[in-house]
Amino acid sequence: MNKIDIIKFLECYEQHPCLWDPRNKLYRNHSFRTAALNAMISELQLHLSISELKTKIKSVRIMYSREAAKIASSKKSGAGTDDVYIPKVSWFQVAERFLKPVGEGRATETNMVESRESEAGFFDDHPSGSQVRRPKKVTPVKSKSQDMEPILQAVNKLENISHSKMPDEFEVFGSHIANQSTNILSYYFLHKA
Repeated sequence: MNKIDIIKFLECYEQHPCLWDPRNKLYRNHSFRTAALNAMISELQLHLSISELKTKIKSVRIMYSREAAKIASSKKSGAGTDDVYIPKVSWFQVAERFLKPVGEGRATETNMVESRESEAGFFDDHPSGSQVRRPKKVTPVKSKSQDMEPILQAVNKLENISHSKMPDEFEVFGSHIANQSTNILSYYFLHKA
């Protein structure tokens, strides 16, 4: 896998809005998008197939979205300006320049699992040993009763289940025989008279 300059990659990607802007009239044109991907490959002199380039683009978009979500989350938490999340990747501002207006139109939730730092190897901006400023995590203060409430509810449900004894197969069979003999006896007495 070739390491490429992510800033140049993003600037080239920005030049092809049919690849990233759903409002663009050519966004849904498959042949035009394929031509734009081929143009990116030749402009950046990449040794990638179109599907590999799409994977790289998807990776950049996911990383950008995660960083943007972290920023938004840190702003909503009521944190001060010093506690607002600072993106880890140096190319965030370049991507935000053209991807932010596109992403603002829709509110979405991610179902992605947080990535490990090793997944960022292709776009690794930080030389080994360099320090990355990590944001302070702000967690809301909860009382112990709020934390314990779901646990207590689960314990109560389990106790109710354990106290309600389900009849075994022999009890069910005995009940069935008793019911049948009652029916036979009542039939016998009703028709004997």
